[in-house]
Amino acid sequence: MDNTRDIRILSICTGYAGLELAFERIFPAAGFKIVAVEIESYACANLVAKAEEGKLALEAVYPDVRSFPAEKFRGCFDIVIAGYPCQPFSNAGLQRGRSDPRHLWPVIREILSEVRPQIAFFENVRGHVRLGLLDVLRDLRELGFTCECGIFSAAELGASHRRERLFILAHSQQFRQSGGTGRDNKGKWSVCPDITKGSEIWGNSQECRPVMAHTDGKRYQSNGSSGQSNSQRRQEQNGQITGSCDIWPAPPGCVQYWWERPRVVKSRMGGADDGPGCWVDRIRLLGNGVVPQCGEKAFRYLMGKLNLNL
Repeated sequence: MDNTRDIRILSICTGYAGLELAFERIFPAAGFKIVAVEIESYACANLVAKAEEGKLALEAVYPDVRSFPAEKFRGCFDIVIAGYPCQPFSNAGLQRGRSDPRHLWPVIREILSEVRPQIAFFENVRGHVRLGLLDVLRDLRELGFTCECGIFSAAELGASHRRERLFILAHSQQFRQSGGTGRDNKGKWSVCPDITKGSEIWGNSQECRPVMAHTDGKRYQSNGSSGQSNSQRRQEQNGQITGSCDIWPAPPGCVQYWWERPRVVKSRMGGADDGPGCWVDRIRLLGNGVVPQCGEKAFRYLMGKLNLNL
């Protein structure tokens, strides 16, 4: 790879850009140029808003993967990523696999054959292992990729929900390990050290104790009463309390932390109010999205399995 330019990413079924956020955590010194393919209007609006705020290096958004002109982009992308629809494989659905009209893997396979990236990284639900994964791995190998895959859970990193996901990492047999698009003086991608090493991991613990490395680990009432002074709380809100781990909300059934938004608030009209008018769209976007920390861990682990030295 040419290390004088940004990392060029083609993102398919982008959602809220969870996988992109994972790559920003892994390659903090690199620049990015992202072309997104996303059909959901709310997700597209979210991506555009992030780009306008300077939070996402978005070059363009295409509305439909089926009409994406992949033949015009041969050799234009270093990485292709996708969290393609899980409904054909999910245990919560009808599990129709290939016969499901939302089955997009054949379309993505054709895009890979046209674009010819050096790295491909995919995410899907655990049910994909039993239904459809062998087809994906076979197609990737036929396209000249070497693959590794595994199941990773957000709970392993301290999140209050399990969210087990399958991640697949593939690299082209023509991948040049001496290349890269990073900013170090060795001509390789500048990989950030794994911040999860040495941190406190609760995994699948049943206790209501999410990791809170930036505080003393106490649970806080939702009204902010935590036994701390107001100045201490203001310091934490201003980011002056440091730590080596990410912040996770309290699990269901546990008292919320003082910094969390109340899950149910009282409406002026009486009864309960579940938030703004776009709340359903937000929940859907998050529910379909990738936890960036989980994507980061998966990429690092699978990169090691493939002996890649980026």
